[in-house]
Amino acid sequence: MEDLVSTFIGQGVLYTRWMIDVSEPGLKALSCAIAIKEKYKNTVAIEITAFPQLGMKESWKRELLEKALQMGADQVSAVPHLEESEEQEDTSVQECFRLAQQYKKGIHIFCDETDNPDSMSSIKIAEAA
Repeated sequence: MEDLVSTFIGQGVLYTRWMIDVSEPGLKALSCAIAIKEKYKNTVAIEITAFPQLGMKESWKRELLEKALQMGADQVSAVPHLEESEEQEDTSVQECFRLAQQYKKGIHIFCDETDNPDSMSSIKIAEAA
């Protein structure tokens, strides 16, 4: 990732948002991103969005997302259309908004990349807002 930041600086990019999957129990990618953000904080503004690529149906996944915010992620995210049921999709959206409010964080939800014409993710997000 540091090579990427060097490329950004060389090209004049001084702001970037990183989407970090926080589905891995050790949160290694997040830890690395936070360390790089800190190292380059006087040169490049790096905004970190934590998202649960594997969904939020199990409580340990929701706990990892919350831990990511506690560690320093700037935004919380969800990927509701990857959940296995409509109920899990609802939970994913609601949990994202709850965590954002609790930790005073921004929200960046992935909802525009599904091939399912019946997906209601965008409506659920609008209703939750």
